[in-house]
Amino acid sequence: MTLGKEDQERKRQSSDAGQAVVEFALVLPLLLILLLGILEFGHLYSQVAILQGAAREGVREAVLGGTPAQVRDRVERAATGLDKQKIQVIIDRDTAQRLITVEVTYPAESLTGFFPLEGLYLRATAAMAYDRGP
Repeated sequence: MTLGKEDQERKRQSSDAGQAVVEFALVLPLLLILLLGILEFGHLYSQVAILQGAAREGVREAVLGGTPAQVRDRVERAATGLDKQKIQVIIDRDTAQRLITVEVTYPAESLTGFFPLEGLYLRATAAMAYDRGP
């Protein structure tokens, strides 16, 4: 028994559809991993930008004569969206070079939970020269 042209065309289309489903099933996990990676990178980059701004605000407060408690408070207020309890602030006054450096450290937080980020810390540093005595 030979198949007519219509039957052969239907069989070929059915075979093509099955092949497309298999290809999609193979590519979908890679696309999802890529999408999750892009989201995670964007989230981490956003956290670093927030930390950088907070470090700049902290060093500005320190240069204007703020105490370490005032500097930490300024950093915490500038770090919007981050857990204030996890922020670490280090203030370094180099009197020889008349330079104040503020370093802000924060543990990386995963947006999706797909990529393990335990033990990864984000760090931002800002430095400013000052003219007055420390």
